[in-house]
Amino acid sequence: MDLLIKTVILVIMMGSLQGIFLSFILASKNQFKRKSNIYLAIFILAFSLSNLHYVAHIFGLVKQYSWINYLTFPWTFLIPIVFYFFTKYLLNPNYQLTKANKWLFLPFAAQGIFHIALFFLDFFDSPLLATYKDLIFLLDIKLETVFSLLINLLFIPLIYKMIHNYEVNLKDNYSEISQSSIQWL
Repeated sequence: MDLLIKTVILVIMMGSLQGIFLSFILASKNQFKRKSNIYLAIFILAFSLSNLHYVAHIFGLVKQYSWINYLTFPWTFLIPIVFYFFTKYLLNPNYQLTKANKWLFLPFAAQGIFHIALFFLDFFDSPLLATYKDLIFLLDIKLETVFSLLINLLFIPLIYKMIHNYEVNLKDNYSEISQSSIQWL
């Protein structure tokens, strides 16, 4: 690996560690105890852990210690969902999570159960891993990648539309703050 790639990986790793630290600060301090900040903390934590997952792959730690792959699974199903709820609660602090909203976490839960099962199969040296190696690869890499891409392609426009509608409503109803913007989001 040349120096530039090592430097980029080091920056990603340091950013991930800072993200983990920041997420715990956001989640644990009483002064930040708004629902939007809780979802922001989960978003930052999931994004940071996802980046650490890829760093572990780049350094070959997964090949050396196969159990790392199951503990550092990509958090790609959780990231768009928690960012969506962060935006929802930021724009409407009184928003209430519905039962239907909770179903949005199902792909992440299924992914988590799948990876925990793989971890235990690996931990106990189960022959099932070798027997179903191709199926596991299909589910773990190919379907997970396609499905997470679809989830992101669904939620990015939803979030953008939510922000756009909020800004239109803000400008239409509050002329004295027409210069305010949430485009940073």
